[in-house]
Formats: sequence, structure tokens, C-alpha cells
Amino acid sequence: QCPPTVKGRWRAAKVGDGCEPLVQVAFRLAGDPTVGRFLLASATWLFADHSASVRVALSQQHGPVRARLSIDRTLHTTRCGTTFAYSRPTISLLTRS
Repeated sequence: QCPPTVKGRWRAAKVGDGCEPLVQVAFRLAGDPTVGRFLLASATWLFADHSASVRVALSQQHGPVRARLSIDRTLHTTRCGTTFAYSRPTISLLTRS
């Protein structure tokens, strides 16, 4: 069985004895909700941790919530000196007007 926290799951997976993350986020476009529902799936630990905090914030809301889904791109350098681009999804909850 997987540990209950993201950090605990990450530690267990690191030693080969745990679950890998899979986060699925369903959303509609605020500008045209009639086009249907979309699904974003991500299997990164960073997004799993981020989505856990978003889930807590969403649990404190009542009714539909507007959010911004963006793809953040950053450059990382490995210990060997190789630089690579990393893209990750980010969800920002928007304030109600």
C-alpha cells in the first residue's frame, strides 16, 4: 500500500517500493464551456505535490472555481553539466470577481 503523503510516496518509489504519481485534472474552458471537458494527466512528482496543495485550496471553495492552467518551462543542469528544458503544468486559482 502507498503512503498517504506525496513525500512518503516519493521516498518509497525512490527505493523501488512505492507508487508512481498520476494526477488527472478535468477542466472546462471558461470562455466556451460548451466545447466540453478536457483532461490533463501528469506523472511527475512536482505536479503531484503542487496538485495536493491545489486540492486543499479547492476543498475550501463552494461551487465552480476559475483557475489558470499554464505550462512553465525552466532549464535545469545535471551534476554532469548537461542542461535540459523541463516543462511542467501549473494551476493557479483565480479570485472571484
